Amino acid sequence: MTTLTPQLARIAVDLTEAGRRAHVLADPLDQEGWARRPAPGEWSVEPPVFLRTKTTAPFVPQGAELKTGVIDAFDLFQNQMIGCLGEANGLDLGRLHLKQAEEVVRGPRPRSAS
Repeated sequence: MTTLTPQLARIAVDLTEAGRRAHVLADPLDQEGWARRPAPGEWSVEPPVFLRTKTTAPFVPQGAELKTGVIDAFDLFQNQMIGCLGEANGLDLGRLHLKQAEEVVRGPRPRSAS
């Protein structure tokens, strides 16, 4: 494995540490504890009420997802991001720009004929 640049190595450490912290929070919980809503005034991972938005029925959560599925997916995505750091190694990160998510998912918008 190639040695990452210092900037990418710090990102890898941060991602690894985020995974460790996620497990420190989640591992002691059973499914009931995982799904329990906090009492008013208690800390919650969910966004505060003033940040929540209304949405259509297909996007309204029907209940808490299984802890094992969420944590397994989190670990998978964290590891994929860490793997991508190797692909970014050596690139001039100051010159890179991220495309808008919509363009990445759907492709570039067709230009209108003027």
